[in-house]
Amino acid sequence: MQHFLRLTVCVLCVTCHLLGCQDPVDVPSKEETGPVEALKPASIARQPTAEETFTKLRLVFPNAILDTDFKTLRKVTTSKTYLDFIRQTYPTQPPFQTFEAYFQVAPNAERYTTFLKGWVDAPTEEDVRRFHQATVAYRCSNLILFRMQNLPPPLANKLGPNVGDGDIDLMLKKRTGVIKEIGLHAWLTERGLDSLSFLPVFEEFVSQTEREDAMWLHEQFKVRNGVNDGLLWSALLKPALISEILTNFSDPDLFLRWIDKRLEIE
Repeated sequence: MQHFLRLTVCVLCVTCHLLGCQDPVDVPSKEETGPVEALKPASIARQPTAEETFTKLRLVFPNAILDTDFKTLRKVTTSKTYLDFIRQTYPTQPPFQTFEAYFQVAPNAERYTTFLKGWVDAPTEEDVRRFHQATVAYRCSNLILFRMQNLPPPLANKLGPNVGDGDIDLMLKKRTGVIKEIGLHAWLTERGLDSLSFLPVFEEFVSQTEREDAMWLHEQFKVRNGVNDGLLWSALLKPALISEILTNFSDPDLFLRWIDKRLEIE
């Protein structure tokens, strides 16, 4: 009997020992079994609106935007706030680094394509690029002619009654030379177009774009609380047009006179 009890105790001890050596069962903690919160997407920086950018710029430039040599407007277009807005709102390929560079790589493709479709089938990016160069060069020469024809009275009186006539003739010749230099004639040849038929229509197209832009600027001045706010809004809405103005104008009075003259033509 004692032998049997001793044997039973030994079996129980071995069994308990074996059970105690087993790996404990992993029991999930309350923290692990709780509801898993979905990962929140990384917040994306929101693109500033034109209204917000206008307000920021007006705080930095509270005085007249239209001043001598467009000094304030030039400062606006080199400010980080303005350039960041332009880069995000009007991205270009390749990305531009300066406001002046933006003018070179951001042609008004829709305006040009609409015109070019009357002359070539399916205008290409290269067609638009070269036509943009031709239009900008021609508009620039038109503005030079306009400046010559609108000399301030003191200078006109000093130089005499025939002031500028010879210079204007030279400028007309130069304008023709500019068209050749930028390869417009070469493009016409490549496309099989007759320059005698194309150039008069092209000149009318350029004049029409000038009238359209003058009318648009005039409308901005009217609805945006005057010339100063209107110019700032124009810089946000049509940066290429403002870049062209800063390239070709230095006298604010002459700029306003140019707008009035274009409106009279209309």
